[in-house]
Amino acid sequence: RRTALAPSPGTNRALAREAAAVPLGMQVSRRPVPASVAMETEKPDTMKVSVAHVLIAVRSLYEDELKPFGRIILKRIREHAALAQASLRGLPLDEADADSAPRVDPRRLRRVCESCRQLRVFQEDGKEYSVQLVGQPAYFVDVCSSYDPYPDTLWFAAAAYFEALEGEEAVLPGGRYACAQALAMRKLSFIE
Repeated sequence: RRTALAPSPGTNRALAREAAAVPLGMQVSRRPVPASVAMETEKPDTMKVSVAHVLIAVRSLYEDELKPFGRIILKRIREHAALAQASLRGLPLDEADADSAPRVDPRRLRRVCESCRQLRVFQEDGKEYSVQLVGQPAYFVDVCSSYDPYPDTLWFAAAAYFEALEGEEAVLPGGRYACAQALAMRKLSFIE
């Protein structure tokens, strides 16, 4: 099941499209990685990324219909590391904090992607790259598309929700992806 977000004044529809790709409850990305794919660290604050980490992250992005850009793969690996840490500590998975997970060296991540025979690496704008699973169809949500599949009632309900927010409840992460995750965790009735 997918979520959808409505832009309140000042929020763009790209956020809604990105949120539409985040499953309710974060079922895919909120699963810890298997224990057999331990998160080794190279330095005290840097994770040693393996092909297994990358493939698990890319497959979960495919399930979420998010195009696996290098920066998004990096975030997903850190999410998985945070979930693994929370699980090992016996904490609820919703207390996992990707910001507390060890860092991922973006250059090493790209080298791992390029060395993996199960992935094709594509150069995108600037230093950005994306990957695709070899032999797998690639269906991703286009967060820049002007196509809006959601009814006006959803947008009105969302606008009312955002206008009613006060205090800490009104504070959301700055990036589209993080904001979409935070809103999906709220399990809002108008996006069920």
